[in-house]
Amino acid sequence: MPLPSINSPDIRIWRGDDSGVYSVRSGYRWLINSTENHSGDPNLTRTNTLDSFYGALLSLRLPSKIKIIFWKFANNFMPIFGNLSIRHIQVNPPCLLCSTGSESVLHFSQDYTFVKQVLSKFNITLVPITDDQSFIIWMANFFKGLSTTSCRIFVTVIWAIWFTRNKLQHEGKHSSMEEVFRFVVTYLQEVDASSSVTLSPPPPRRSAERWIPPESDVIKANFDASYDQQNQSSISGVV
Repeated sequence: MPLPSINSPDIRIWRGDDSGVYSVRSGYRWLINSTENHSGDPNLTRTNTLDSFYGALLSLRLPSKIKIIFWKFANNFMPIFGNLSIRHIQVNPPCLLCSTGSESVLHFSQDYTFVKQVLSKFNITLVPITDDQSFIIWMANFFKGLSTTSCRIFVTVIWAIWFTRNKLQHEGKHSSMEEVFRFVVTYLQEVDASSSVTLSPPPPRRSAERWIPPESDVIKANFDASYDQQNQSSISGVV
């Protein structure tokens, strides 16, 4: 193809409609049509699944620190031994809590008996992950099948066991299944109690008092005094 004789600058052409000029309206129309035409797209399905999962997680009545930890867990961003080993950090790969398998989010949620025992106390049963599922999609689908109450419990249990794992690593203290169960129950009760407390409005601020001169036939005396305890002396004044 021969080059054009006129050296004109490149320009961007919007292919969403025949005008060639982008507008918010044409962009929105193109997005709606694209969604309708690709409703069976697996990438779109994955996006919708994750959006629903993150929305449900964000709406839970829990402190942000717990939801952030769970979000990291679901996305496999936790600094567990398996992830650290992949990044060539020298650690002891076996699970710190059970010493029976490599520490990973998959082991944590699928093979670790301790997690299953704690969840069973709340009538929550983990479903196995299939070979064609990524961990985050499995987590999103499992989350979708739980009630809001069970989601709160599940998220709090994962956070509590992660806290237990770190306590064992740094302090050498191991918590029993019953202790973790009671901790989760007590913690959720405290969260609910703090959410139901109605804060009373602050008392109205008193306006600064201003000196008012007395009436013409009245004598007004202004008195003030202070005491210096260190020097055991006082001073007073009358106006």
